[in-house]
Amino acid sequence: MRTHRLLLPLLMGTLIALGMLMMLGQVSEVAADEPQEVSGNNWYWKDGGWADYAPSGVPDFDQKQNPWDNPPLSGKWSYCGPVAAANSVWWFGSVFEPYPQPPPIVNDNYYLVTPYGTYDDHDPQNVGGMGPLGLVDHLACYFDTDGKVSGTSVKGTEVHTMSYGLQWYLYNDPDPANPCYVPNRAYNSHGGSWYDDYHVQLVKKPTWEWVVEEVERSEDVILLLGIWQDI
Repeated sequence: MRTHRLLLPLLMGTLIALGMLMMLGQVSEVAADEPQEVSGNNWYWKDGGWADYAPSGVPDFDQKQNPWDNPPLSGKWSYCGPVAAANSVWWFGSVFEPYPQPPPIVNDNYYLVTPYGTYDDHDPQNVGGMGPLGLVDHLACYFDTDGKVSGTSVKGTEVHTMSYGLQWYLYNDPDPANPCYVPNRAYNSHGGSWYDDYHVQLVKKPTWEWVVEEVERSEDVILLLGIWQDI
């Protein structure tokens, strides 16, 4: 069985990084053979048209939802890390669904993403941020975003915690003692753990050439962009 890698490059500077995570880009398991010229630049496009709600390629979920700002109702959005990871997890769930059917048809045969309600696993409601708990909310728990589990005053997501938390999400722990356990989620009653199918790699100070090579190799890349300010 092929192992898929989720790469979390860590771009560091001499000053303090504010920890803003954003999606750099992802390509499917089969990348384009040749780069396409767009305005003089080389761009690599992945195939779209996946029926399981990734119709135009990689999802681009918006972190600006009312439950996802810190402090609440402040307009200071802090869920960029869980949203970026959800884009990747949702994409893999779409690509490898063996019998794709578009929502609202309830059809789930690849359990990387499982439903948090009576709707399909790739129904928009399953993303979260619109009332019911969803994938982004669940990842935020695993990542300790905004100190949800630790109770600390951190804002956003620390990248090492994100890397560790994503591995735990893939492990698919069904233990009710787990603080991120969700009673109505399918857990390992469907398909078991995904821990051996995906590899999460954290890379410090990646070069631009390294990032480009990984994108061309059909890996998923989540890039931490450090923002610095002289004091």
